[in-house]
Amino acid sequence: MYYPSGDPCWKERGTGDLKLLKHHDTNKIRVLLRVDKTKKIRLNHYISPELELKANPTSDKSWQYIATDYSDESPETGCLNMKFKDPETANAFMEQWKKCCEMAGSASPDDDKAEEEV
Repeated sequence: MYYPSGDPCWKERGTGDLKLLKHHDTNKIRVLLRVDKTKKIRLNHYISPELELKANPTSDKSWQYIATDYSDESPETGCLNMKFKDPETANAFMEQWKKCCEMAGSASPDDDKAEEEV
């Protein structure tokens, strides 16, 4: 899909493992995506209860939401679309996302300790 100016609607970020990482002490949860081949970070932000994950109307294998992404030099707010290999994986991710949003409401201030995958 393209805008009338000819620019694409979606900015391709790459394919890779999308992880939800929970901080040991603060319980903050962030979304992290590294590209398979280069391992470059392409998506990195915290989950908050305000982030609403919505079904993509054109695919049963993808979800979208609006967030501020910190993977580039400067923070950028936009609509993010995550596409999965099949609807079952997409639905499993949605369930995990809901749990993470509930936990994110009780997160405490940030510090520099390790995170674990959720």
